[in-house]
Amino acid sequence: MENFNAKITVTNNEENTSYNVNVKYDKEKEYIYYVEKDELKTATIFDYQENTLKRDNEKMYLELKFENNKTTISTMFLKDLEKKLELEVFTNKIFKNEENVEIEYSLFNEKYTYKIEKEN
Repeated sequence: MENFNAKITVTNNEENTSYNVNVKYDKEKEYIYYVEKDELKTATIFDYQENTLKRDNEKMYLELKFENNKTTISTMFLKDLEKKLELEVFTNKIFKNEENVEIEYSLFNEKYTYKIEKEN
């Protein structure tokens, strides 16, 4: 497993959030893992094989599935309410290599861009 520093960026129509974190890249299993810098310490995994983004903290579990130019059904589980929600996600673009990931998608009629960029 390789460790490196990365810049994480999430943008939508209203916000642009970015921060630097240490990520773990498992080349064999093809995923990136990191802990977000939020107060809930959200554990995040991007799976290269499945094109999924999984976020887990004490309040919710979110799994977004991406497929280029298609709408997919993703899942959010609200832990306090023990309620599972299905979300429609339309993926506009997926770009990925060992050092960078960029996904443009729409959720709730709002456009998002998610990026992982390896820092040198």
